[in-house]
This record gives sequence, structure tokens and C-alpha cells, in this order.
Amino acid sequence: MARFQLKIIGGKYRRRGLFSNPGMTTRPIANRMKEFLFEELRYNIPDARVLDAFAGTGTIGLEALSRGAKSVVFIEQDHKAFELLNQNIGRLEVESETFAWRSNILRSSFLPKGFDDFVPYDLMFFDPPYPMVPGMSAKDPLYKTLERVARDTVSSHEAVLLFRTERKTDFEIPPEWTVVDELTVSSSTMYFYRKTDSLESEPATTETAAEEADTEE
Repeated sequence: MARFQLKIIGGKYRRRGLFSNPGMTTRPIANRMKEFLFEELRYNIPDARVLDAFAGTGTIGLEALSRGAKSVVFIEQDHKAFELLNQNIGRLEVESETFAWRSNILRSSFLPKGFDDFVPYDLMFFDPPYPMVPGMSAKDPLYKTLERVARDTVSSHEAVLLFRTERKTDFEIPPEWTVVDELTVSSSTMYFYRKTDSLESEPATTETAAEEADTEE
């Protein structure tokens, strides 16, 4: 039976309970990682258009919404998880700011019809089942999915991709994405990616320029 196991930990819905089911195969993110993650993203969240892929019962996307995200598209295929996701959306009364999409992520266009204002995404959370990730390479459906979400019609030029895996997992990522940070808590690691072409087009920061100047002396 579903019950309140999880809570929003920050923002306007702080301490509001969320439905979860201890018997499900979804892996809700630990509060400790959630705290670190959203502290790292504090400047990215306000007014962001968010994608919560492999959403489970929606804890990450709803946390982002609580902290000021503009909209969230949730994608989840499992029937029971999707049912609880919709209950959580209703509990917070955020139907107008969200779209819950029951779909196979590996085949999704990521562009829900009638929700043009919800894309392109500025923040994308991917939390695939751990067995999908080890040894991932260009031939795998998940790899091809990460290629698709790099398209400009799907994600903004400055988009941030968050990808959660079991710690110490080896896998390949499409060249369209470059890792810029990572966060390991307990048995899982969250990788932060930016679009490679957005990093290449950024001017050197003042700090970097100063470091280069020191090197030349």
C-alpha cells in the first residue's frame, strides 16, 4: 500500500509528504544526495524547464518545482509508479506546471504535444535502472537516447544533464555531452554534464585568464 515515505526538503512545498511504495523497484534518491544536488543547482533551478526521466514517483521533478522551476515533464513507464506520480502531482496541486507522460523513454521524442512552453529543457534528470548503465556504448538504446536529448529542439544551449548511476560504473557518453562535475553519496554517483559545444563557445573566465597570465610570467 502506498504511503508517505518521502518529503520535499526545500522550497515552497518543503516538508510536504509524497506517496511512495516500499515494494516498488524504483530507487528514490537519498535526502543527503538531494540536498547536495540542489545546493549545486541553486542558480540553475529558478524558471528552468525541467525533464525528469525515469521519474518514478516524481520526487526529483517535484523538488525542482518547489524550488522555483517553471515547469516539469515527467516520463515514467511503470504503471504503479505512474499512478503514484499523478497522485503526488495532485497532492501538491501543480497540474498546470507539470505533464506526466507514461512512455518508454528509450523511444520517446521528449516533445509532448500541446506543451510547447515546456521545452526546450534547461535541466534534465536521468535516473535509469542501474543494470542499463554498465558498459553502455554507442550501440545501446540509452546511449542513443542521450544523443537525442542533445538536439536543440529538445534541450537548450546551456542545458545541464544530470545522470545517476551506481558508483564506480564504467560507461560511455555521447560526445555531445561533457562531464563538468560529479557527486558521490553512499552507493551512487550523480554526473553533471553540459553540452560540449556550449563549453567550447564560452570565453575564458577571469580566474582562468589570471591563471594563464601567472603561467606566462
